[in-house]
Amino acid sequence: MRKPVRDINLVQLILLLLLLTSSAVLATYVFPYFQASFSHTKAKATETVHSKDMVLVLSSSKISYLPGETADFYIDISNIHEFPISKIDFTLKVRAVLLFDLSVFSMEGSSDRTFMPGKFERMQTLPKNAVEVRLPKLIPPGFYDLELTAKSPDSEIPTKATITIYIEPLMPLVSVSVIVMLSSAISYVLTVSGSHVNMDRLPRSPVAKKILSLAFSANVLSKNADTVFRKVYHHFSVGQKFVFYATVMLAAVPLPMILGFENLANDFAILAYLSLVIGVLNLLWDSLRHKSTGRKTPLQAKPIVSLLALGLLIYFSNMLLGLVIFCLTFYLGVRELLKHVVTVYKH
Repeated sequence: MRKPVRDINLVQLILLLLLLTSSAVLATYVFPYFQASFSHTKAKATETVHSKDMVLVLSSSKISYLPGETADFYIDISNIHEFPISKIDFTLKVRAVLLFDLSVFSMEGSSDRTFMPGKFERMQTLPKNAVEVRLPKLIPPGFYDLELTAKSPDSEIPTKATITIYIEPLMPLVSVSVIVMLSSAISYVLTVSGSHVNMDRLPRSPVAKKILSLAFSANVLSKNADTVFRKVYHHFSVGQKFVFYATVMLAAVPLPMILGFENLANDFAILAYLSLVIGVLNLLWDSLRHKSTGRKTPLQAKPIVSLLALGLLIYFSNMLLGLVIFCLTFYLGVRELLKHVVTVYKH
């Protein structure tokens, strides 16, 4: 006989996700940090390269940066030809030295000045005469190579210069990850092990007895919270569910904003706002229809129509996210159609 499938405890699932996420963030930061500490690689803030066309000097304002900081890199060129160079194209690539030379950043540009013979001149790429690179706030610590390739229209072989900078660890993020990892690990172990505790057969040791009692209480609390949430969510109307999703997304917006992912935070805010609009329209429709006819809209059609409207609105601001919502809508529509066909077949 087949055993019934048990529902997943949502509290335990959230604790497990927090544990895995914080552990992954911590490993991403701790491993490169220790690897850089024992590495023979050294930071180098400037390099001068001589070629047949020019003398190229690539330099950084400093050798170490913090995640999220704006790094300034300067490009100085001396034309060794007897004629002026009117244009120089360049490519700047950033690679993680100790992370398998992983490419982190790449940009291309060109000069907007004429380089006269025998004179060092700084490439004017920005008003500050520097190449500005804003480092991600979640970039792992360690050494990073900045490789500059410069080429004039008349040169056959480009000139390359490489400097090495060090990214320091972001200690607040590491501290928060450690706290979240330890607290979620302890809570998860207590809630899971508590389901196997028999309160009638506790050991005599006061410490063990207290720990097992705490595990049992944590398990009961997680089950009660899971049951209450499922009951409340089950009775939500379609409009209330959209309002609930919008509230959760609005609460999550500050996290990517703090970490420097403004575009992701903006997408979250747009999705939350549009979900709130769809939810409120559903609630107004329910209220007006119930007052006029005393009946509610069939539940099967409302999620599909609401998701279709949400996907259509999202599509104009984020095409990829809109397509994902359209695919979800298509899946729900096919599932409801199959359910209807099965029901008709049985009858």
